[in-house]
Amino acid sequence: MAIRKASNKARSASKTKTKAKAKASSSDLAVPSNGAMDRKLRAEQARWQAEEDLRTLRRAEEIRQQPQRLKQASKLADQEVRALQAIQRKVR
Repeated sequence: MAIRKASNKARSASKTKTKAKAKASSSDLAVPSNGAMDRKLRAEQARWQAEEDLRTLRRAEEIRQQPQRLKQASKLADQEVRALQAIQRKVR
């Protein structure tokens, strides 16, 4: 059984329907460009980083105002420095 080709009229009607679908689908999906997404993502990350930095500064100020906490943190920092120096001596 032979397959018949569609007539020119049928082919042009089919193309018109396909173009109409493509136009409708592209306008329905308002997807931002990569550049716009990158800018938005960078702005969100900058905002998150600023919020995190503010929380850190607030906690640091709380610790500075409590001498006992500051003393304990300083003591722990000294212990860690000594441990890192011991590792550094072994590596050299």
